Amino acid sequence: MQTTICPGKGPEAATLGLKLVEWNFGPLCKRVVKSLVHHGRQSLKELRSTSELKKDALQLALMVLIQQNCVDVNVQPLSPSGKEEYTYEANIPRILQIIRIPLFLHIIDHVLPKEHREVKKIVLQTLFHHGRMTVDQIVEHALQSSSSTEDVLRDCIRDLVHRRLIERAPLCSLPPAPDTVHVRAQKRRSANRSHDDEEEGANLIARARERRNQSSLRFCWDMNEDDASESKRRKKKRKHEDMENASSAILWRVNFEECNRRLYNSLAIDLFEKHVGGASRKVVEAILYADEQEAELSDGGVAPIMHDSSFVSQQDVLKASKEIHAVHLKASDIKEVLEACRDHDAGDAVLTAHGKSLPPLSSCIQTNGNIRFRTTEALRIARHLSLLAIIEQRFGSSARRVWNMLYLGGQMEQKAIATESMLHNGEAREVLYAMLRNGFVTLQDVPRNADRAPSRTFYTWRAPLDMATIRATIMLYRTANNLLSRMAHETSTNSELLRRVHLVNQGRMDASQLNASQLHKLKATVRITESALIDIESQIAIFS
Repeated sequence: MQTTICPGKGPEAATLGLKLVEWNFGPLCKRVVKSLVHHGRQSLKELRSTSELKKDALQLALMVLIQQNCVDVNVQPLSPSGKEEYTYEANIPRILQIIRIPLFLHIIDHVLPKEHREVKKIVLQTLFHHGRMTVDQIVEHALQSSSSTEDVLRDCIRDLVHRRLIERAPLCSLPPAPDTVHVRAQKRRSANRSHDDEEEGANLIARARERRNQSSLRFCWDMNEDDASESKRRKKKRKHEDMENASSAILWRVNFEECNRRLYNSLAIDLFEKHVGGASRKVVEAILYADEQEAELSDGGVAPIMHDSSFVSQQDVLKASKEIHAVHLKASDIKEVLEACRDHDAGDAVLTAHGKSLPPLSSCIQTNGNIRFRTTEALRIARHLSLLAIIEQRFGSSARRVWNMLYLGGQMEQKAIATESMLHNGEAREVLYAMLRNGFVTLQDVPRNADRAPSRTFYTWRAPLDMATIRATIMLYRTANNLLSRMAHETSTNSELLRRVHLVNQGRMDASQLNASQLHKLKATVRITESALIDIESQIAIFS
């Protein structure tokens, strides 16, 4: 049976997710996730049938996957038996975030204030490793790696919740999110079923309200905040959640939405620093930090994963720079960065008749007395430049020139493409068909007669950005799959060496009995492979 397509990612992403589960949690967990990916949301009884696992082994695997936020648990209110039953669903987008954890830690280490930065990093590392934990469990594990006191650790956890880097884990008693069905796939209902439709609509509204009420508590730290935000009627309905709401029983986890938002900000800043240089990184980081400090989010509100900052004053930017960098930026530094942006262009900013162009970096910063950084615009430029780099690396520099010209110029014939790109007709044809086979360009035939004879048909080429982006993402996922396969091969080939290393770490074998050259070669291979995997994931983040 083939792996089903992961929404918005494709089968390559689902395959990568299964490999990550096997690599981190073992083959038993992979078997459970594979069954959930193939068959969708299932109850425990259905999962036992499809996975062909014994009940004890299945429950153990599910506990690990739920603890690591790889499987979502919900209560299905309308089951065939008329009773509520728990359903399980694989969270492939969350599983794919495992590769980004080193990126998240590196970025968060640079954006947090210097005070207790190492302690907060240890707290996040603990949650990344263990998944869901109570505050007491976090403190207990963090004390083993930190010399800070328990009060300092609790204050750091509270600060991370305030910064929305940590959130409450969702309750397992929530109803599942409603499935989105295309209009053409919806069944027509007869007129005498209006009562059933009204009842179904009321159930959907009630389930959405329950999920929304729980979402509003994601970043509530004290129980007093919960009591103030809830109505009396809501409190009566939540008797079964009293144990969950006890301060010692609330489970916390890393908020990957906020981590991804900071990752996208970092990618935009990297582009800015690469093309502008100077103090551009510090200026943009200060703008984003000042915007974060001034953001007025409602209770439980979460900023979108990719969003532009609001306008902040120069004084706030200078103050923010002092907090995160411990250096004093000057107003002249900000002025120099703005002037460098106006004079610099990240690509060929040729406006065509179709209105397409790659805007200069000056469009990423807006000023009207105050300053604003447009993250979405910077990521759009980074995505375009990364796509051109992938095309050049795979098909050559001529293909890059042809694709960029097609994107800016719209639909063109092969002869016009060869003329404008200064290529021979045969070379242009070879480049175009190579990109066509890989899905980066499309070919459309425009017949002059109904017989569609090739001699009486125009063939035009087009370079759609969305389709090329999807194909580049699939290629990156396939590369990540190959890198994980290489790591698994190296591990299995050197299993005896790894067993001896484990014995040496336990003190049961002398280190002189190890093959030093073989161990050094294995470490170098794994280090290079892991580094390449993180680089690939940073590219995937640009396109996703």
